[in-house]
Amino acid sequence: MNNLTAAVVRNSLKHLDKRIAEHRSVYFNIKKHLVSKHIQHIDEFSDSFKSYDSLQFRIIDKTDEQVKAFLNKVKGDGIPLTIFSQDKDNARLFSNWK
Repeated sequence: MNNLTAAVVRNSLKHLDKRIAEHRSVYFNIKKHLVSKHIQHIDEFSDSFKSYDSLQFRIIDKTDEQVKAFLNKVKGDGIPLTIFSQDKDNARLFSNWK
């Protein structure tokens, strides 16, 4: 970490609790409205506290074409959404750790 990064991080820490609360509120609101007979939320580990900066779910009983249409619809609405196993930029996907 360089001095500039440290200075920015230090100033950002005072906003951390508020930002985590905001992220958690948005996450649970989206989750409540998203889950249906065709969308299954992927449960997270319960032994840790999360700020919820992303939401993982499975699309059930839909064809590849229907999933692509869904992705295009939400992308057109300005919502960033990717298929985890196909996202070449997702740092959480271990196969991208090269």
